[in-house]
Amino acid sequence: MTQVIYNDKGAAINIHFMLLITKFFKTYYPGLIIYFIALLIGFLTYRDYGFGWDEYAQRETGAINLNYVIHGNQQLFQHRDRTYGPGFEMPLVFIERVLRIENARQIYLLRHILAHIFFLTCSFFIYPLIFRLFKNHFLASVGLLALIFAPRMYAHSYFNTKDIPFLSMFPIIFYVTDVTFEKRKKGLFLLLGSCCGYATTIRILGIMPAFFILSFIVFDFLSDKTRRKETLILAALYSVSFFVTVLSFCPYLWSAPIGHFKESLNMMSHFPCIVPLVLNGHITNSVSLPWYYIPLWFLITNPVLLLLSGICGILLLGVSFIKAPLKWLKNTPDRNFVLYFLCFLSPIAIVIFSHSVVYDDWRHLYFIYPSFLLMAIYCAHRLYSRYKYIIITLFAVQFTMIGYFMIKYHPFQEVYFNELVSHKSEYLREHFDLDYHGPSFKQALDFLVKEHPEGIIKIGCDTICQYPLTHNFLMLSDKDQKRVK
Repeated sequence: MTQVIYNDKGAAINIHFMLLITKFFKTYYPGLIIYFIALLIGFLTYRDYGFGWDEYAQRETGAINLNYVIHGNQQLFQHRDRTYGPGFEMPLVFIERVLRIENARQIYLLRHILAHIFFLTCSFFIYPLIFRLFKNHFLASVGLLALIFAPRMYAHSYFNTKDIPFLSMFPIIFYVTDVTFEKRKKGLFLLLGSCCGYATTIRILGIMPAFFILSFIVFDFLSDKTRRKETLILAALYSVSFFVTVLSFCPYLWSAPIGHFKESLNMMSHFPCIVPLVLNGHITNSVSLPWYYIPLWFLITNPVLLLLSGICGILLLGVSFIKAPLKWLKNTPDRNFVLYFLCFLSPIAIVIFSHSVVYDDWRHLYFIYPSFLLMAIYCAHRLYSRYKYIIITLFAVQFTMIGYFMIKYHPFQEVYFNELVSHKSEYLREHFDLDYHGPSFKQALDFLVKEHPEGIIKIGCDTICQYPLTHNFLMLSDKDQKRVK
């Protein structure tokens, strides 16, 4: 009899699970179609992307942290990048070791496809989030397409395992935040704290959305006297989950959590790195940048329609908030947009007013893009009912233009500039940094070995080119590596 009851319960659980999966596919099928098409494209093209400038150092950070966790190797405490978040790098190195991959080319190809899958999978959650907010499949599809096919971020999703994984966590955080505050379940607050904590283990700026979300919980505690005990418990669960996750993935914090966390914050805000840059046709460096460096790069490297929509969305939200601030702070779906607003503007303000060291376009702030995109969708939603076919046409034209660029210039989508800057011959090369991460060295080497199929090929380079050249040398076949000197 006991066995029969067990089987009945098991069958009921299986049926319930299948119903949930079926409902999920029925509700979000357009987003899933986009996701699987993007995934297929990724598998077909990931070998085309070269070795990024920071990839060797990023993998080294993951390996050193993992060696400390497994073997107690003290090299971590002398490592130059010990304050860097290893949350994404350690799992990559762990997978590489489990699969027993030792060939350098295979290691970095594995990293490329895994990083890209992580980007696509996390980005997918912007679709159910937008659908929950607006109940509109078209707008949800626009949001997903605009995120996963943003040209610069798309290319970076293969070789940039620092800025893009951090960006990728924001759609997850925003989606879980919406569900958590609606349902107010203890397990969801634990999950939300873990998501924010894991983002922080990739880049320490993950404390920013974590702080804003905690502020919402505090507001709920102060505004609803009847549920204060419950809210206090939820705040405790959220906070404990956040700190446990951060400590779990950051071995450097284990010996001195507070001191080493402060060190990491200080290193993040005043990173001692002087990088030569090209800005508006002049040579400058990363510690002498004008205040408008980030705003300028943001304006000239994002699709124009999304820029206009996002700016209008920010203005609409700002006016609405000023008129009725309590409406936007109460625990309703509207409060999500306060979070997006803060996660977009706060980092820009911090960089400008604290004179933080940034370089290489606005890649250090790529994580603000999902927030901006959601405010662009808010604007489109406000106009959609009245100008439905105009909105559809405009976005169709914009995505066609983006798609044309991405196909024509594959795999160099990281040098995308919009129509707000001149595209005359040599103008971009003379006025702005282009392939600063260096993956195009792969195609240069591929060209040389193809043009000279036999014999030794000798290559000379200046100091600044040594990193991308020697690293992309590892992407050649074993046979061609023996020929290139």
